[in-house]
Order: sequence, then structure tokens, then C-alpha cells
Amino acid sequence: MTSRIQGWSNRQKDTGWGYAFAHYIPGVALYYGITRRTLDNILIIAGGQISVQIIVVFLLESRFRFPGLVDYEGLNENTLALVIFFELLFLPFFAKLAISEARKDGKKRLKKTKAEINGIEKEDELKEIKEEVEQLKDELKQLKREDK
Repeated sequence: MTSRIQGWSNRQKDTGWGYAFAHYIPGVALYYGITRRTLDNILIIAGGQISVQIIVVFLLESRFRFPGLVDYEGLNENTLALVIFFELLFLPFFAKLAISEARKDGKKRLKKTKAEINGIEKEDELKEIKEEVEQLKDELKQLKREDK
């Protein structure tokens, strides 16, 4: 299993269209989601495909209505073929959109993690400085006692 930070770093490597076109291969979307610690790509692709289905069916089916389950005749074969064609056509674009969003989210999370780490380091440095100041104060008090 990939760690969170490693997953966010892996997202930054995805700059081209390789993974977008690789989503044609079954299982790549799930592999991408696991190694990049995100499932947004699957959700965005599914949402895009549902949108394509609704738009194509609405534009091409003259009898598009909200029928009951009993009297619905189903889609015309030509409409079904066009829906599948457009889903396959737009799949890399939806995947690229999902990958871009994952990169932005990963970059934001990496910056936040880096800021938290820097904040912890600064707090540790401040504690060390305070301890040194306290030690110097004690030494100064001892020197003043010895001078008297």
C-alpha cells in the first residue's frame, strides 16, 4: 500500500496524457486510484459518462420521457451505439480532468504537510533556544554570585 505522502508525490509525476489514454485498459483507473491515494478519478469519469449518456439520449431519442418501468421500450440500437461511441471518445478527457484535479489536490496537501513539518521544526528550535537562554541565565546568576 502506498503511503499518503508517496501517493501525493506520485500524483505530481502525471503531467502528460499517458494515464488518461491508459484508462481504456480495464483496471487502470483502480490501479491509479490506489497508487495515487485517490478515487476521485473513478468518480469524475463515472459522472462524465453519465452526463454523456443523459445528453445523447435526450438529444437523440424523440420519446425521451420518464416512463414507468413496465411500459419503457428501451433505447434505439443506433442511440445506444452513439452513447457508447461518445463515452469512449470522451473517456481520456474525463480522465485527464480527474488527473489534473488530483495533481492540484496533491500539491495542496504536500504544501500543507511541508508547512506542518516546518512548523514542528521551528517549535523544536524555539524550545532549544529557550533552554539555552535559561542555561545562560543560570550561568550568569552563578557568575554574579561568584563575583560578590
